[in-house]
Amino acid sequence: MKKIFLSLSLIAVTQFFAITDEYQVKIHTGSDLQSLFPFMAKLTCEVFSQYPYLYAGSASEVYPYMDAITNHPHSATAVAYYNNIPVGFLSGVNLLHQDPLFSNSIIPLLTNSSYNPKECYYFSSIIIEPEHRGKHLSPKIFSALETYASNNGYTICCLGTESHEVHPMKPENYRTLGSLWTKLGYIQSSITAHSSWSTFQANGSIANQQHPLNMWFKKLRG
Repeated sequence: MKKIFLSLSLIAVTQFFAITDEYQVKIHTGSDLQSLFPFMAKLTCEVFSQYPYLYAGSASEVYPYMDAITNHPHSATAVAYYNNIPVGFLSGVNLLHQDPLFSNSIIPLLTNSSYNPKECYYFSSIIIEPEHRGKHLSPKIFSALETYASNNGYTICCLGTESHEVHPMKPENYRTLGSLWTKLGYIQSSITAHSSWSTFQANGSIANQQHPLNMWFKKLRG
């Protein structure tokens, strides 16, 4: 994960989407995104500590990445709240703004596949506290951020998925989320991006490792 430090100087905007009396999804943009960093970094590290072979970073590594992807006029984070307490989130950004954070640009791959990079909105990992999973929050969080993207002129949303087929630290009950992405309307493409971040190796050491990211795309309704 490249450590890029950027400052936030955008105007804050918040949109609210009710799910139930207990749960709400709020879209945060602008300067108030920075106030969410402690929550986002803490939850990221806690959740991914269950999958250390995928990610072994710390909050000090997460902060620069979040700062980088949120420093754009169309950056937004959909946050799920349970009784006004944040319990999950999904961040989105203009794909052209995300592209420098990949190890190699995927723009040529997109154009060769007839995608217009200017119209693509990139989603990072959706992260939800374990005790609030199974509450149908993922579709609501995605829907809120897809609506935001569509309202800002984007016609396609995309995300990247990474997985290790074989690793001694992989949980026995590990399940991929491919069925969820398909249910949400995303189609896996032949495009593969690459990014690097701290990862536990098979021998127990930690090293900065390059990971392939399989790209999924969803065309938004006009």
